[in-house]
Amino acid sequence: MEKQQLAVQKKAVKLATALEKACDAVNEFSQACRNAGLPFKGADDSRVLLLQDMIEYMNHLRSVYDKQEAS
Repeated sequence: MEKQQLAVQKKAVKLATALEKACDAVNEFSQACRNAGLPFKGADDSRVLLLQDMIEYMNHLRSVYDKQEAS
C-alpha cells in the first residue's frame, strides 16, 4: 500500500476512535440534560441527530479502513 494511503488509513482509524469517544460524551451530555429536566424535541433534536451522524460515519470509517488494516 502506498505511503499516503497508509497515512489516510491510520488517520481514519484514529478518527473512528475519537468519534466513539465523542459519542460517549454526547450520550453523557444528553443524560445530564434529561436529568436536569431540559426538554427534548424527540427524534429531530440536534443532540440525537448529531449522535446518529457520528455513529454512521464512525461505522463507515471502520467498515472501510479497519478491513484494510487487518490485511
